[in-house]
Amino acid sequence: MFDETIVAIATPPGRSGIGVVRLSGPDALAIVSQLAHQEPHSFAANQVRHLQLFALTEDRLIDDVVITFFKSPKSFTGEDVIEISSHGNPLILADIVAETVAAGARGAGPGEFSMRAFLNGKIDLSQAEAIGDLIGARTQFQVKLARSQMLGSLAERLKPLKEELLNLIVQLESALEFVEDDIFTDRLESIRVRIGNLIKQFDSLLGTFDFGKLVREGLRIGIIGRPNVGKSSVFNALLRADRAIVTDIPGTTRDILTEGIEISGIPVTFVDTAGIRDSDDVVEALGIKRSRAVIGDADLLLLVLDISAPLADEDRELFESCKDLKHVLILNKIDMPLLWNLDDSGMNSRDSLLISAN
Repeated sequence: MFDETIVAIATPPGRSGIGVVRLSGPDALAIVSQLAHQEPHSFAANQVRHLQLFALTEDRLIDDVVITFFKSPKSFTGEDVIEISSHGNPLILADIVAETVAAGARGAGPGEFSMRAFLNGKIDLSQAEAIGDLIGARTQFQVKLARSQMLGSLAERLKPLKEELLNLIVQLESALEFVEDDIFTDRLESIRVRIGNLIKQFDSLLGTFDFGKLVREGLRIGIIGRPNVGKSSVFNALLRADRAIVTDIPGTTRDILTEGIEISGIPVTFVDTAGIRDSDDVVEALGIKRSRAVIGDADLLLLVLDISAPLADEDRELFESCKDLKHVLILNKIDMPLLWNLDDSGMNSRDSLLISAN
């Protein structure tokens, strides 16, 4: 693999003022020199040159470009890397890639530049993962955490734990090697204490996983309830926008609606669902089937209950469906005459958070 030179477009699809094509590998400089009609020794490391690129097999100008040469090992991948900045027309970028391939490069696979950086010891696995997180970040908080991990914050926390594990392994293997020397009781106790401390530190580190996953992937919140309890009104209120159609006709929402916002730096997707009930309407039944799927997929459920109407069997069925899941009970329409209260409904659960809305 390291004998091959790879090439790929490094900028997003679409049209822009500038687009970038990146090459990495032992022949990167030779390939670009050939297309630019220049001698390889004329390129200085870490310097930028304004040149013209020409097609390999015909006398045709591809584009005026700016070429930057990063010499091994002082590059992202640890190999010779060249970045070609051209006009950001997709046809021009594709033409540059095609001509570099014709000159001996190979199209890079997904994440192959980062893989080479890892294999060449330029980054560790946590940093490689953080690059993807940084590129895909949708909030400033995500950017902050991804950048911190890319700079090695996780690796720094793991380093002393790894060293302590290796020290313990050395002691235990030495004891096995020299079986005539018994491990004294006080020494065994010391090893137990050190292993216990390591377990606590690893548990503490594992405890950050759920939060990291939440920040990286965001939160999906499903709004469920029987028809006409005010789910869409709650949906619009949370978004502070008139996103869903609201009427007093039951079954207005027949499909799921999704909308994303940012809350304290965490991306949150709200899902408004069709009212769940028994229905012979084919279209409504399909919407209800999707609504039931949301119950299993959501990270948090908002069960909306209409306190101004008699408590229905559908309300109790939905409560049973989500009572063992993370959920919030929302008592809606409290500005109208109330026909029941939560204490008498038997729908209280230890993990419920009650919110009143109108």
